[in-house]
Amino acid sequence: MPGRPRPLAFWDARRERVLTAACAEAAEAGVDGLTLDRVARRAGMSKGALQYAFGSKEELVGGLARWLLFTIYSEGVGAQDPDEPRSLREVVDALSRGLGGDEDRLVALVSLLATARRSPSAAAALAAFYAEADPRIAAALQEAGVDVPRDELMALARGVRGVVLGMFTHWTVFPQSRSREDVAREIGVVLERLVAGARERTAA
Repeated sequence: MPGRPRPLAFWDARRERVLTAACAEAAEAGVDGLTLDRVARRAGMSKGALQYAFGSKEELVGGLARWLLFTIYSEGVGAQDPDEPRSLREVVDALSRGLGGDEDRLVALVSLLATARRSPSAAAALAAFYAEADPRIAAALQEAGVDVPRDELMALARGVRGVVLGMFTHWTVFPQSRSREDVAREIGVVLERLVAGARERTAA
């Protein structure tokens, strides 16, 4: 007689356990060093149980990328009311909170960014993250007084996102005795200059 089916909460908890273990492994060994065997051992389950959730390393990498980026987004920009106008500083601070909230998570993300060119799943997760974040940044730029054609506005939004991700990535690799808060302040300085220049071009 077959057993009773597991509740959905059981599978959600197992998936969370696998992704937490995969994040720790990616932070320690990089995505290239991540294996299903190592993740299963860290998660305290058999490899077969892990493969029930993620059938291959590529599936796991994609799942990890989506989970990391969703967590970063939901803890930062996603926590804001989408219908309420936000200043560029507020949006950047929110992105910084999401990125800087957990060091292992940030290190794992840097490793994932490095593999996105050869991992379709990681690339798709990044594309989904950008699709959520870029319009928020563009709206904040407009609130800051940047009045340019739509294509230029979205180019500026991508530039802002690149500054935030790039400066946090460099900090993760080589902190230079700076804290996450120091990096967030430096990002603010760079973006203030960027927005000031865009405003001047708008006025001209």
